[in-house]
Amino acid sequence: MVGADSRSSVLTLTVFLTSLSIGYYLAGRSAGRIKGQELFYYGVIEFLIGLWAVLFPMLFKFSFSLVAAGLIDNIFGDVLLAIFLTAIPAILMGTTLPYLTQGLSQSFKSSSKTHASTYAINTIGACFGTLLAGFMLIQLIGLASSLHLIGAINMGFGLLMVYIFYASNRKVMADGGALNNTVKKVPVKTDYFANVPVAKTVPILVVAACSGYLLIALESYFIRLFSIATDGSIYAYPTVVTAFIAAVGIGAALSGKLMYKSHKIYTIIPLLVMFLWLLIYLSIQYWPYADYIIKHWVVQWFDSFDYLPVVRFIFLFLIIGLPVIASSMLLPFSFHFFKNKKTSLGKTTGDLYAVATIATIFGGLLGGYWLFNQLDFQQTFLSYFIVMIIMSIVALWAFKTTIKRHVQTVAILVSFISLIFVFPASDFNKNLALSYYFQTPSNTDIAIENPSDARDWLWSWFDYDQIISSSTQAEGIVSIFDKDHTKRMITINGRSNSGTTGSDYQGNALLGLFPYLMTESPKRVLVIGLGTGVTAGAIAHQVLVESVDVCEINSAVTQQLPHFDFATFDASKNPKINVIQSDVVKYLLRSKKQYDIIVSIPSNFWTAGIENLMMPEFYTIVRSKLAKGGAFIQWIPDYDFSEQGLLTLVRSFTSAFDSSSLWRLTQEDLVLMYQKEQNGSRPWVNNRLYDNTYLNTMDSINYTNPSQLKLAQIASNHDLLDLAKRGSIHSLDRPSLGKIALNALYNPEENYSAEQAINNQ
Repeated sequence: MVGADSRSSVLTLTVFLTSLSIGYYLAGRSAGRIKGQELFYYGVIEFLIGLWAVLFPMLFKFSFSLVAAGLIDNIFGDVLLAIFLTAIPAILMGTTLPYLTQGLSQSFKSSSKTHASTYAINTIGACFGTLLAGFMLIQLIGLASSLHLIGAINMGFGLLMVYIFYASNRKVMADGGALNNTVKKVPVKTDYFANVPVAKTVPILVVAACSGYLLIALESYFIRLFSIATDGSIYAYPTVVTAFIAAVGIGAALSGKLMYKSHKIYTIIPLLVMFLWLLIYLSIQYWPYADYIIKHWVVQWFDSFDYLPVVRFIFLFLIIGLPVIASSMLLPFSFHFFKNKKTSLGKTTGDLYAVATIATIFGGLLGGYWLFNQLDFQQTFLSYFIVMIIMSIVALWAFKTTIKRHVQTVAILVSFISLIFVFPASDFNKNLALSYYFQTPSNTDIAIENPSDARDWLWSWFDYDQIISSSTQAEGIVSIFDKDHTKRMITINGRSNSGTTGSDYQGNALLGLFPYLMTESPKRVLVIGLGTGVTAGAIAHQVLVESVDVCEINSAVTQQLPHFDFATFDASKNPKINVIQSDVVKYLLRSKKQYDIIVSIPSNFWTAGIENLMMPEFYTIVRSKLAKGGAFIQWIPDYDFSEQGLLTLVRSFTSAFDSSSLWRLTQEDLVLMYQKEQNGSRPWVNNRLYDNTYLNTMDSINYTNPSQLKLAQIASNHDLLDLAKRGSIHSLDRPSLGKIALNALYNPEENYSAEQAINNQ
C-alpha cells in the first residue's frame, strides 16, 4: 500500500523502530511508578498487542480503501499510514523488556544476568516467529488467519500473566497488603558482580549505538547480497533475518554466561567483530559460486532441491553467526556497566535501548538505504568498517586503561586498515554482476572447480566480453554487458533480464506491438517494467501513440537506458516516454490517469515481490485504470515455468477480468489479454498491419509475417475458465505463485508447454 520499493520498506522500518524506541523511553519513565506490578502491566500489554494483531486485517482494509479513494496520495500520507498500522503495537512492544527486566530481577547485582537472559529468550522467540511466519504460516493459512492465530495466542498469554499475578498475590491482598510481584527467590551467585569497574556513561552509550547501527545496516546489506547470490526468492528475506535474530539471541544468552568476565572482554569484542567481518568481506565476491556448489551438493545428497532453503540457512548462519553473536554481547554488557543504584532497572533498560534503537533507525536509513544510492556494493561494506573502528576506540575509552593498551589498539587498527589495502578484492562488483547461471541449476551441470573458471565459463556461454556500465542503487545492482557494441544485455541483481538479440529482443518488442495492433485507440500507454526499454521504445515509435508512461522501481535501470538506444528506437531521447520511478501498485492506486494500453512485464516470477503484480487485488486496480476498449497485457514466460504455475496465474487473472484470452507471441513468450468492453471484433487490425511505421518496426525485429499475430490466440475465455478450476489460490491473503515458480525453476517439468496444459483439460 505504501509500495514494495526500498524507500517504502525503509519508511515502514523507520516508523516501527521509532515507535519501539518511544516504548523503551516511556517504559523507563514509568518503571519507578509501577514497582511491584511490572508483571501485571506486562500481561496487559501482551493482551493489547494480541488484540491489535486480531484487528489488523480490518484496519488494513479500512486504510486500503482510503488510499483507493484518493484521500492519501503523497509521502506524508505514507508516513501516516505506517504510523496508523504499526506505531501502537511497536510502542507497546518497546515497554515489555524494561518491565520484565525490573519485574524479574531479584537484586541489583544479579539484574545484569536477568536482563541478558530475558533479552536472549525474547530474541530467540523472535527467531522462531520469523521462521513460522516467513516459511509456514502465511503459506498454510494466509495472512489474515496467521494474524488472528498469533493475536489470539498473545491475548491468551497476556490474560494468563494477569491471572498468575493476581493468583500469586491473593493471600497478600486478603491480608490487606498491596499488590506486588512474587517472583520465587532463587539463590543467585553475585560474587561475579561485586567488583564492576567504573565505566564512563557516554562511551558505553556510543558503543551500544554503534552496535545497533551496524546490526541493522549489515542485515539490510546481507538481505540484498543473499538475494543476488541465490535466486532472490521469497525466502531470501526471512532466511537472512532469521539468521541474524538467531545469532543475536545466542549472543545475548552467551553474555549472561560471561557477565563475570564482561569488563575483561568488553574492549576486545569490537576488535574481534571487525576482523571477523573483514574475513567475510573478502569472501563476498565468491558467494554466487558458493551457492552453485551448495546446490550441486544438495542434489547429490538428497536428489532434490527441497532441502535447499534449509542448507542455505545453515551455511549463512555459519558464515555470519560469529560476528553477529559477538556484536550482540555488547548491549547486555552495556546494561551491566550503565546501570546504577540511584536509577530503577526499568529506566536503565529503557534509556539504553532507546539510544540503541535510535541508532538502529540511522543504520536503516543511512547504512541500509542511503549509502546504496551513493556508493557501489563494495564501497558500502567498507563504510561499515569506519563505524567498527569508532566502536573499537570508544570501547577502550569507557574504562581507565594503560598507555600500553592504547598502543596495542592503535597497532591492531593500523594492521586492519593495511589488510584492506593489501587485499582490495578487485573483482568484487564484477563477480556479483552476473550470477544468473549459478541460480539456474540442472541435475546435468558439471561442477566447475573454482570461481575464476566458473566466471570465465559463464561469460563465454553468454558470449559477452565486457561490462560497459554498472550502477548500484537501493533496489540493487544493474550492469550492462556488451559484445562488439552491437549486442547488449542488462542484468539486475545478478539475473539476466533482457537483451538486444534473438527471441528475447523480438519478444520484448512484440509485447508493445501486439496490443498496439489489437487496440482501436492506442494513445495512452503504461508499461510496467523498463528493462532494456525495448517494449516502451517499440510502442512509442508508432504514430498513433501520444504518451508512454513506464513504471520502474529501480532507478539504476533508468540510468542505463541510453546504452540501449541503438535497439530501442532511441527510447531515452523519445519525448513520448516518461519514466515514473515508483512501485506500480502505489502509482496506480493514486493516479487519476486512464490508459488505453497497460503492459505488465515483470521480472522472473520467483523473485520476491513480483508475485504481487499477479494477484486479483492488483488486477482489479488495473481494470479501473483502463479506458473503454483498452487492453491489458500480462506477459508469461513459457520457459522455467510449470503447468501449475500457468493454471494458478490464469485463475488469478480470470477472477479479476470478465473476459480474457491467451496468445503466443514467440516460442518463449505468452500473454494473457483483457480488453475492456470489447466485443472481439477488431476491424482496424487489417489497416494497421499495412501502416509503414508498423511494418518497418516489425522488419527491424525480424518478424517477417505480422499478419500471423491475428491468429496467435491459443485459448479463449471459455478455455481459460476451465483451466482456472485447476489452479491454486493466489491472492494478497494467500500468496502462492512465487513458491510455485521457484519449484518450477528447480524442478522443471519435462515437455511443459501452454498448449500441453490446455490439451490436458
